[in-house]
Formats: sequence, C-alpha cells, structure tokens
Amino acid sequence: MNKGIYLFLIYIPILCFGYSKQDIKYNKQNYSRYIRPQVKNIIRDYKQALIKIFPAQTKLSELFDSMIILDRKIIESNKLCTKGSNTTCLSFMENTLNLLVEIKNKTDRHEYLALKKTLAQAIIYIGKMHKEISIHDLSKLTMYLNRIYLQFFNSLFQTSLVNNEKLSLVHFNFFKPLIKGVSIKNDDKFFYSHTGRLNYAWNEFNSKFNEVTTQMSKDLLQRFDIIHKRWRSILKIVLIKP
Repeated sequence: MNKGIYLFLIYIPILCFGYSKQDIKYNKQNYSRYIRPQVKNIIRDYKQALIKIFPAQTKLSELFDSMIILDRKIIESNKLCTKGSNTTCLSFMENTLNLLVEIKNKTDRHEYLALKKTLAQAIIYIGKMHKEISIHDLSKLTMYLNRIYLQFFNSLFQTSLVNNEKLSLVHFNFFKPLIKGVSIKNDDKFFYSHTGRLNYAWNEFNSKFNEVTTQMSKDLLQRFDIIHKRWRSILKIVLIKP
C-alpha cells in the first residue's frame, strides 16, 4: 500500500473534535479567497469518489449535479414564490418541473423505484398548480423536493459495497452542509458557525475509515486522502490555535 495512504489510514487527527466560537478566527477575506474555493474542490473530489464507489451508475455525475441544482431550488422556492412576482414564481415552477423530468429520465435503474414514484407525484403536482401559488402549494412542493433528494442518496448508498451507513452520515453531516451553506448560499457566517460540527462529522468518518478501507481501491483511497488534506488546510486558516 502507498506509504502516504497508509499514514492517512492510521493517522488519528489531533483536531478530532468540534470547536467553540472562541477557537474560530472569523475572516471574510480568507473565506472568499481560500476557504470557499477549497470547499468547491472538496465537493468536486467527493463527486469523483462517488463515481468510483458506484461505477455501474453511468449517469451518476449528471445526477449528482442535478441534486445540487435541486438543493438550490429548495432554497430559492421561498424567495421566488413568496417575495417575488407570480410571473417569477411560475417561471421557477416551470424550470423545476423540467429538472424533475430530467432526473426521472436518468433514474432508470431498479434501485430508484421509490424515487421515481416520488418524482412522478411531484411532476403531477406541479402540473396541476394554478396560476396563483399558495403557501400550502409551496410547502408541499418543498416537501417533495426534499424527499427526492433524500431518496436519491439513500437509494444510492444502499447499493454500496462500502459501508453505506458511514457514507450516509458523512454525506448528510459534512458534504451536504458544505454544498448548501458554502457552495450554493455562499454564507461565510454559516461556515464559521458550523466549522466545529463539520470537523466533528468529518473526523467521525475519518476515525473509522479503516473499517471500510479493504473495500476501496487505491484510487478511491487517494481521493479521500486529498479531501482530508484539503479540509486540514482549511482548519489551519480558520483556527486561532491550529
């Protein structure tokens, strides 16, 4: 095994727990110039890791991107349909409908049966919406979109030869908050206030990494090693006493 990878596997991070606000050094410039670009690199590496974990999922790259767009739709729905004009909201609904149809066409594998059912329900629901979008309509649509996101990743992880529970935990507690809070919303305050939780989630996965390494290829191990190093480089900037 590659020496660097071996060291990664046995490495017990010194920074293995969450942090308090007193440990975090808030700097908006550092966030814009280094942290957010590095987070985007982490998300890109994570996407490539998933592609390696699920080689049979030939459309995974496109579906991953679609799920990020879907997450953005969930965030935008309230702003565009409660604070914007009816025209803006209807345009948003039309774009969302097109996105769901695209996702439905890409999820042709048997493990996505539950997901396809929810997609079909959401597509019908949007199609029946009137020109005036009520708060109830919006709430139910958001419920559908959240369920679609959840079902996609749950269905995906259940097919994994790697420990699916650990993948699910690190996805929803580390990668998803980074995607939503940093990549999509570009919220520096969110990042700094959640640094401790994010670090705890990543190190919880990393500390048990040796339990799943025998099921991973060398390329996949290297991908997670890169993510680990990127995250550590962020912490060196963020922490007052790294």
